[in-house]
This record gives sequence, structure tokens and C-alpha cells, in this order.
Amino acid sequence: MRSVQRLVKLLWPLHQAVYKRRDSQNGQRAISFLMRWSPVVDYHYAYAQLGGERLYEWAVLDTHDTLTDRHKHFRSADEIESALHSFGMRNIQTAYAGNGVEARAWKPER
Repeated sequence: MRSVQRLVKLLWPLHQAVYKRRDSQNGQRAISFLMRWSPVVDYHYAYAQLGGERLYEWAVLDTHDTLTDRHKHFRSADEIESALHSFGMRNIQTAYAGNGVEARAWKPER
């Protein structure tokens, strides 16, 4: 997270400067370049009404989420079912749907 915070802190002034010049021809070229090459997620163009502080917070959070995807540990339906079983869950149902594996289970009464 600290690396992402430093990255956004470094590149954010550039994103702000380009957004301020968005109406010029050079600004449009800069936007195109920046959106293609900067790893910082920028919502200036979609949610400008949020204000600078909130846009910066979102940039940090979504840039972190975007850059850390390769560290996610994807599991199969069988692996999730096994994990739920090891936690003492019952009536376990798993299926591939939505964003990956969806699971449903019951926690037994004590």
C-alpha cells in the first residue's frame, strides 16, 4: 500500500494538470497518453463533482486494487468447499458464477 501511495502522490499532480487542460487540443492528446500509460486510476472525467480530496482517495484505493490483482489467490469450487467443510460448515453448495466461485453453507448450531 505504501508503494501505491507514493506512486499516486508522484503522478497525481500530472493527472490534475492534464485535467485542467482537457479542453485544449494538446490536453486531449495528453489525456489519451496518460490514460494509456499511467498506472494511476483517475476518475476526474467520470466523477469530477466529487472534488479533489475524494478523487485522490479513490485513485489510491483503486490503483492499489488494480495493481495487486496478481497477488490474489484464486481457488476452485472444490477448494472452497473443502475450506468451508474444515470450518465446520454444513449443507455446502458451490458453483461457478458471478465473479468466480459462489458458495453457500450453513453454520451448525452449538
